[in-house]
Amino acid sequence: MSSVRRQASSPLIVPVLLEATYWRDGWKKAADGQPEENIRAAAIGPGLPQTDEVQQAADQLLSADYPVILDAGAITKRTYPKREAPVILTPHPGEFSRMTGLPIQEIQQNRAAYAAEWAERLRVTIVLKGNETIIAFPDGECRRNTTGNGALAKGGTGDTLTGMILGMLCCHQEPKHAVLNAVRLHGACAELWTKERSAHTLLAHELSELLPRVWKQYE
Repeated sequence: MSSVRRQASSPLIVPVLLEATYWRDGWKKAADGQPEENIRAAAIGPGLPQTDEVQQAADQLLSADYPVILDAGAITKRTYPKREAPVILTPHPGEFSRMTGLPIQEIQQNRAAYAAEWAERLRVTIVLKGNETIIAFPDGECRRNTTGNGALAKGGTGDTLTGMILGMLCCHQEPKHAVLNAVRLHGACAELWTKERSAHTLLAHELSELLPRVWKQYE
């Protein structure tokens, strides 16, 4: 799996993830219509601003035939092309409000109903993050995830979830299972953390470090 990132982030990321591969200025190349070959799935948005260039990159990814995850800066009020491969949106309530125009308070009072409605309307999968994350599919199926806790209520943990979903998509034949498993494991990592440490001390990268232990429990 390759990371599509900004050139300026390289000095921070490369020393930490020695085994990872990188697509240099990948989101800009995607915006220019220069997609990487042999892509099985793609994610765009974490750490990126809401700019026209980011939206152009998202459009290029959506024009292909592999699963695409949109998060953070790539989530906006838009329509989505009809395609075979799934489109997966991973908004927190504020981003869901931005894409739907609904007030956050109203969303929080009707999380499952609104996620299901917009998943069907936009023909996408919506992972509405928060307490008991809601996973709504375009065919009308809607699931409530029961793993997780307040340790996840901090910056970066949602980006980690996007990466976990992407990794699962690359090794699963069934996209639904990939999304559901990633969300469940993400929450379970936070639960394992709080068995041994304070919820206040969790950093986003530590979820990934716990993943092998948690995954083993589900095998």
